[in-house]
Amino acid sequence: MQQSVAWGTFNRDYDLSGLRDAYKDENGWMHTKENLEVLGWPQAFTSSNGGLFDMLWNNYENENLDEKIHSITSAKATVKFLPYLSLRVQGGIDYTTTDYTKKDKVLRKNATTGKWEGGKFKYDVEEAMIQNYEGFFTFDKDFKNDELHIDAFAGGACKRFDYTKSNAGTMGNFIYPDFWTINNMDGWPDSFDGRIADYSTEAEATYSVLGQAFASYKDKYIFEFQARNDWSSTLPKVNRSYFYPGASFTWNFTDDLKLPLVNYGKLWLSWANVGRPAPRYFALSSYNVTSIPTYSGTNDITPVIDNGKAILFMGDIKPERKREIETGIDVKFFEGDRLGINLSYYDNTVYDQIMAVNLTPTTGKDLVRINAGEVKNQGIELLLKGLPVAYKNFKWEVSLSLARQWSEVVKLYPGIDHYDDIQSDIYNRAKVGEPVGSLYLRDYAKDPNGNRIVSAAGLYTLSTESKDEICVGNINPDVYGGLNSSFISHGTWGEARLSFGIDYKFGGNILSYSNVYLKGNGLTTNSLPYRDAEHGGIEWTETLNDKSTRTRHDGLILPGVKNIGTAENPQYVENDIVVSAYDYYSSFLRDMSTGFGADDIQENSYIKFREIALEYTLPARLTLPLKVQRLTFGLTARNLFYLYKTAENIDPESLLGTNSWVEYTNYPTSRTYGFNVKITF
Repeated sequence: MQQSVAWGTFNRDYDLSGLRDAYKDENGWMHTKENLEVLGWPQAFTSSNGGLFDMLWNNYENENLDEKIHSITSAKATVKFLPYLSLRVQGGIDYTTTDYTKKDKVLRKNATTGKWEGGKFKYDVEEAMIQNYEGFFTFDKDFKNDELHIDAFAGGACKRFDYTKSNAGTMGNFIYPDFWTINNMDGWPDSFDGRIADYSTEAEATYSVLGQAFASYKDKYIFEFQARNDWSSTLPKVNRSYFYPGASFTWNFTDDLKLPLVNYGKLWLSWANVGRPAPRYFALSSYNVTSIPTYSGTNDITPVIDNGKAILFMGDIKPERKREIETGIDVKFFEGDRLGINLSYYDNTVYDQIMAVNLTPTTGKDLVRINAGEVKNQGIELLLKGLPVAYKNFKWEVSLSLARQWSEVVKLYPGIDHYDDIQSDIYNRAKVGEPVGSLYLRDYAKDPNGNRIVSAAGLYTLSTESKDEICVGNINPDVYGGLNSSFISHGTWGEARLSFGIDYKFGGNILSYSNVYLKGNGLTTNSLPYRDAEHGGIEWTETLNDKSTRTRHDGLILPGVKNIGTAENPQYVENDIVVSAYDYYSSFLRDMSTGFGADDIQENSYIKFREIALEYTLPARLTLPLKVQRLTFGLTARNLFYLYKTAENIDPESLLGTNSWVEYTNYPTSRTYGFNVKITF
């Protein structure tokens, strides 16, 4: 659909229902591409790879069915040896199985051979199981006339993840239409092909020994200590074990410091050094059946490391670490805690980062997997809570959150100046001394005085020199947070609650493919300039194929210079080449033939009305006779609309979950409506 709409091949004002059956012949089969072109349909409609009619056939004629079963089971047992000493054992299994069935209809019968064309049947099964088992000794006791409270636990834990996927399907064409079986295909491949049958499995396990101690004196001074050691299967044996500690101190100064208007206050300080393992199979050499020599009858067969041909390991991969210190204050003011302020500051350093870095072909390897890099992050988090109205049986609650983070790449691996994550010729670059998430791309070609150079066609081009890579923004927001509010009323009739939530994000840059192509095809208002004299177009004379001429009023001259010399000895003069508005905007479709320009990067800020909910709780006098403590009915709506956004024509959140700086979809997030019943016995 993006090709048809965002790329300008389909007018958004067209009624899709009028094309519902245009791709079918009189027998209900798919027209051939040639027949559709004879009927006058454009290529973007008739293309068999992403064309409009191909999309309509897939949507209306083919069937894709997903069936998921998700179960969560758990068991827990506690053995109490003494009033303050117990053993707690618990375990749980989270199991998911998903069946995918694909049924593609045959397209048509070949008029020459009499055989059917197209058709596909495929069945996939995915199974994922997460097992968690824990066993802890717990200690909970008061001392010194209940002024000192000690709470501690120590024990072990095990987490295992298993995943399998198998599939079977047809390849080629169906022999018979609408006969959904693996045997219904016109030929088998000569060698293994995963599209017909395949099986894969993954697994990982983490074993842990951990403990925590909590000590509170008069509920004013609270000390907490944690210690944990993990053994991860995803790391090499020599580095499989890693230890990480933590500690915190909290001071409740409510009674010690009698501050005006302050009802409650506490300060806290915490420190931790945590670790995490590598992704599955990242830190270990892998094997492939095609790289194992044929068995020769001896017992000393040595399999060939499949990834060893392309991947270099600079020593054994270590766990990634993060060292953090955090401090904050929580204060509540006025009677009834009408105003609350929670402010925290953190400073952390992520080091021994696990990454893969591309290598030059001369090394004989594609990439190297290493522990490299050190990133420093600092940030603040603020939460304001208020109770503006509290009168008899009605109150209004409101909260506002705000977060801001600063980050810097402190160092990388020796000999590496920067590390790039590349999407659409845009580099998300980690460079020493710069913030994390800096976006780089090639600047426009410029003369020594900084003027943009136009090509012989009068259009801008990008520099071909790596030295001309410039920073055009950063993917990370400047500030983000949310506003939540609730109106609550209660009486003998029960309780009603109306709540809403607003999210916001300011700052952060993206490349929007949709907006680039919408502009290139003249489908947005920012493509109106130069279209005619009224919109700034200049008069120019066009020479047609028959050598005749005509006068047009959609010309423009791009500011810059042109080269009247040679590539070796350039001579730059002011640009006077007239280009049509059509040619100018079309250059965006071709990414200027060299890539995206700095002008294509835009800010992605927004304020979104995230959620609204209405709940009604029946009065206790009606529910208690039914042995129900609380019965609530609710209506909810989520992802409703944007109050403000800088990136027009797209959903600012549509790129989340892929990468955070390239938008390449017209599909917005789903708006959902729900009804719920909450019962407490």
